[in-house]
Amino acid sequence: MIGFDVTLLAHASKTRFGGGGVARVTREIAASLVEIPEVEIRLGTFLGPRWIQEAKLALARGEPKIGPSAMAPAGGQEWIFRFLNKFADDPSRRIDKFLLRFVLRRCRNLLDENWGLRGFDGCDLLHSPFFPIPPKLRNKSRTLLSVMDMIPLRVPQFCDPNFIAWFKKELIPSMGVRDWIHCISESARKDLLQERPDLDPNRVRVVPLAASSRFAPISSAQMDGRMRDRLGIPPGIDYFLSLSTLEGRKNLEGVIRAFLLACKDSRFKSHLVLAGGSGWKTEQIERALQGAGEQAHRIHSTGFVDDSLLPCLYSGAKGFVFLSRYEGFGLPVLEAMACGVPVVASNNSSIPEVVGDAGCLVHCEDVESAAERILVLDSDSSYRGELSAKSLRRAALFSWQNTANELRQLYREILESPA
Repeated sequence: MIGFDVTLLAHASKTRFGGGGVARVTREIAASLVEIPEVEIRLGTFLGPRWIQEAKLALARGEPKIGPSAMAPAGGQEWIFRFLNKFADDPSRRIDKFLLRFVLRRCRNLLDENWGLRGFDGCDLLHSPFFPIPPKLRNKSRTLLSVMDMIPLRVPQFCDPNFIAWFKKELIPSMGVRDWIHCISESARKDLLQERPDLDPNRVRVVPLAASSRFAPISSAQMDGRMRDRLGIPPGIDYFLSLSTLEGRKNLEGVIRAFLLACKDSRFKSHLVLAGGSGWKTEQIERALQGAGEQAHRIHSTGFVDDSLLPCLYSGAKGFVFLSRYEGFGLPVLEAMACGVPVVASNNSSIPEVVGDAGCLVHCEDVESAAERILVLDSDSSYRGELSAKSLRRAALFSWQNTANELRQLYREILESPA
């Protein structure tokens, strides 16, 4: 029996943005594992019964959907947590004395500690895609921890200090020298082993991610005409797309500068679409937008984009521009390629592993080279078609089924290896 933690999905269900890329990866891995007959999988949470209902709701929403039967039981104690939640957190309730509310919350937390991890009882191996595995569970079964990236240590200037502190004090020290670790790229593996050279490199394995099967080319005839209206993209214009959380690490200001350089060519008429919710440290992006001058009307910020609109948004673009300063994998690049969109991307961290020879790689700060690539893609339809075909072939090498099968093989190896 394999236990797979979906705590992050329970957390993500409470946010508008669904928890970002790691939550999407957690959902895709869980859904793919559930589909493999040879794997007996149990989904659960490290936070106990009061989060199980949230996790069930999260699994039933969005894509891919996962039925509640895959979830671990809460030990029959959900009613207690429903009662405690009802009175401990709702300020509209009559029980409003500070001390009583404190006691109720404390009771709930103690119950979590005692009952919360029982959903994983009987599991031979426990896989956590994000959170450190609690010591009580580490002592009961074999474990596998996924490490998505080393962003807080490699580029800390672009991270929330609270997340950096958690990463340093909780996640990194939780890894034992003989633990099995799953990394999503060779770059992430290299960075982890540099930070923790005491880890056994033979137990730090790479299993790459994939783009969802819904990311595929959409023809003009199939395009959802409402997509542009909903996202504020003018009808009839060609556009280059950059999709990511709007934060300093993603270097959106570099994308804007490259676009503005391309605009100096009078033959270049395309627009730029920046898609994604706002993140950490956006000041430089805002300054770049303010400096767009007479080209400002050609730059469109959509804000957060619902997953259902992404295939249309990608497919409608002439090219995808991604000048991130560091990635653990680079899922938006692969999604764009799966839609047959040519990419101009950074040549750092994991991005070359994803792009291969199917796109244009430039230094993330070399906006002149990025602008040149944008102009060539804009004007040369033959070159654009060549890169589109290469993108589709490259993206076909990645699938969530492959990811799940590789994880299944890794699970088997862990269970058969000496402790």
